[in-house]
Amino acid sequence: MSEITQAELRALFDYDPETGLLIRRIARAKNAPAGRPAGHINRSGYRVIVIRGKRYLAHRLVWAHQYGRFPELSIDHINGDRSDNRIENLREVPHAWNCQNLRRPSKNNRAGILGVHENRGKFVAMIYVGGKSKYLGRFATAEQASRAYRQAKADLHPGVMA
Repeated sequence: MSEITQAELRALFDYDPETGLLIRRIARAKNAPAGRPAGHINRSGYRVIVIRGKRYLAHRLVWAHQYGRFPELSIDHINGDRSDNRIENLREVPHAWNCQNLRRPSKNNRAGILGVHENRGKFVAMIYVGGKSKYLGRFATAEQASRAYRQAKADLHPGVMA
């Protein structure tokens, strides 16, 4: 099955630039009437829309709806809100760039601080650059390690929120 075209998207949905929502033009089912926002928010916080049995991330559909093509690269939500699909909040970026927008540590991070992990009573700061992990130092406090990480992020990834 080929990708959906801009013409098909525009026949199925109107785009509301104020909310970033795709609004159904045609009723899909009793629980998906015309005039209502399409899709649902998944566990990861992204809006997902099903078209002809295929799941699409809404931000990729919005991009295609507005620009006539699906993005070749990743779509970054500039403000970090995965459900905010206003076109002004979306930008096409390389995947590595998009990965730099993490704002929270993983659930497994015991230190609870992005870019910092605990090792033998000390706090180690690390950052990824060019797909490789870069050691920033070992610190007595989590705050010192976090400061080193934020500074490295500002230096190495300009334009990305720290």
